[in-house]
Amino acid sequence: MMADPVGLKASVMLEWAIHPFWDKTVPYPGPLDAVNAFSWATTLGHSRALFRLQQRIRSQPAFHNLFLTDAILLHLVLMAQESKNGWSASTHFRELTKYVGAFSHLGVYVPEMDIRVNLVKSATFHLALKAWDYLAKQHQPVNLPAATADQILKAVELQQDTEIRVFIMLLWLLAGRKGDISHLLANQVHLDMKTGRLSAFVSEGKGVKARQGMYHIVTHCPPQWRQEIQEFLSRPRRDRYLFRKSLQSSSEVITAIRLANPVLSCRSVRRGAAQALASDPSVSCDTIMKITGHKQEKTLHRYLNWDKVNERQHAAAQTAAMNNLMPQFPWAVEEESH
Repeated sequence: MMADPVGLKASVMLEWAIHPFWDKTVPYPGPLDAVNAFSWATTLGHSRALFRLQQRIRSQPAFHNLFLTDAILLHLVLMAQESKNGWSASTHFRELTKYVGAFSHLGVYVPEMDIRVNLVKSATFHLALKAWDYLAKQHQPVNLPAATADQILKAVELQQDTEIRVFIMLLWLLAGRKGDISHLLANQVHLDMKTGRLSAFVSEGKGVKARQGMYHIVTHCPPQWRQEIQEFLSRPRRDRYLFRKSLQSSSEVITAIRLANPVLSCRSVRRGAAQALASDPSVSCDTIMKITGHKQEKTLHRYLNWDKVNERQHAAAQTAAMNNLMPQFPWAVEEESH
């Protein structure tokens, strides 16, 4: 059942038993099917957000008579003020959407209540969400670091650990997310040593959720990396994953990348790969999105520095302007007649 938040008082939350997902020693009382629908980070974020709001309401009686949606908005304002460096507009919007998700699946986090609450039905909450979304889009960063092929080569050459070297290679060649690369299965990556075609079947990770299904990526491996990658792919393994589990959560990969340039991150590698593809006028957005996994061009454009790096479309736009927007300058006609 989807409940309407209009008229709900904040004090209602004092009666809820929010499950402490952050404490893995506490068994979950309900079926785990619904819990497994989200990533662990999402589940943990939702449950913690609900718990912090509940603690605020419990500790500050002035919240009790507020409408639930007004209490959430005030709670987030106070959280922003209490943070060490304040919140950016994008952080505020992200926290608002976290509450939308948490209340939309409230029965998961408060197992004794099989109910969903649609916060967006509240006029004030809906307008606040819209306002922070607008501000977040206005203040999104420009010119974020993007790795180059030379920097990736340097990072690989400076690294002695073969597993980390191959991880960085695949991160670049597949324009991938760290989580997607770390979840690749050993039997799902294949390299044709003769042609250099490198293919990967992604069956786990954020990309699968974003695309709403498993998918293949086809890319090209340079001759200089083929032998090392092929030997790594052929290694015997104790489990089904291509890389050791510690690379998922440790800082080993990012530390290795930053030896080439301290400002880089794993996202910088993905961003740089997308921009490198987009700098080629023969490469379409569809082809880039096939590799990066973006479903919408407007999302891809963030990786392309808000469409600053998109040579195919820029060349087409310039050609269209040259053919259709140029005035007929009189002196140009006179020069042609002489």
